[in-house]
Amino acid sequence: MHEQLLKQPQLLPEDIARIMQCRGEHNHLGFAYQLTFVRSLNRFPTQEPLEIEEDIVKFTAIQLNIDEGQIEQYGKRQPTVSEHQETIRDYLGLRPFSTAIDEVEAFLFKEAYRLEQTAALKMRLSEFLLTHRILEPSQDTMHRLIQTQREAARNSIYSKLARGISKAGRGRLDALLETDDATYSPIHYFKQPRVLTRFVRKYTLGFLLD
Repeated sequence: MHEQLLKQPQLLPEDIARIMQCRGEHNHLGFAYQLTFVRSLNRFPTQEPLEIEEDIVKFTAIQLNIDEGQIEQYGKRQPTVSEHQETIRDYLGLRPFSTAIDEVEAFLFKEAYRLEQTAALKMRLSEFLLTHRILEPSQDTMHRLIQTQREAARNSIYSKLARGISKAGRGRLDALLETDDATYSPIHYFKQPRVLTRFVRKYTLGFLLD
């Protein structure tokens, strides 16, 4: 969190002007806290109870010269917290995730054609959301979308490959799964990186296609 805050600029004069439109120091701190939070993490803190990141509270309290303890009073007013989130979203020009699901699914489907690991897809998704000013949803939602689009991409790849393989080629592939008296099937050895690379380079077209 500290590293993320270091990447964020100090509150701008226009930020301060907007913050001061709120009533009371606890609201000044709370609004600034949420503003800095969303700039750092591309999402708002959860509301009930208010999610507190101590580094962000200190970061904003110091800039406003306000006692950081006042965040507790601010967190007790959930309607105010919610209202401030809507105001900040408009102020920063951020888009709710619910309005961009189609865009996100199309992006993940394309990325899943070349990336397999969940961590890599999640990183790319976070970058996409930040670049397009789309707020991040919950971690569960992101994980579910990644799984769904990765499976869709796999099915699409398999379908394209299947259409390009002849009947004879399918027979050769089936033979790779037979173990006979051996401990491992031939396909096991093709999984080895060096063997697989040589196989792809030398035999892909001739082996799979007539």
